[in-house]
Amino acid sequence: MLLMKPLLVGGIGGLYTMYRYPLGTIDLFSYSMPLSLGIFGALTLGSFVADLIHDYIFPNVGVDDKVSEPVSAAVSGVGNSIAVAGIFYLSSPEIVNTLGLPMIALLGVGSEVGGTYLYEKFVQPMLSR
Repeated sequence: MLLMKPLLVGGIGGLYTMYRYPLGTIDLFSYSMPLSLGIFGALTLGSFVADLIHDYIFPNVGVDDKVSEPVSAAVSGVGNSIAVAGIFYLSSPEIVNTLGLPMIALLGVGSEVGGTYLYEKFVQPMLSR
């Protein structure tokens, strides 16, 4: 249950990257992998860390208000945007310059908002039955 929402967030970003940059690759630890897999991993990890921060640093923010609360949403969005920018930079520094930071930030924040929405509105109610 703890990893379901981060996996949705990573899946959204990974699918978008697979669609937009199908031939992109990234080299991590001398192992070449698809760029979409790197984005998936970065967003999943970023969302997981943001959930932990939300649970332990901002416990007063309700689960339903997580995206609508500015500080909690900023932690998730900024963390994911930094993770996406890092993966794009590892893939090719020119991609960061070509896309621009606003587009990269939109991918990070959009994946977090989309994954949270899917989890809270569809997955969580189905699992609680």
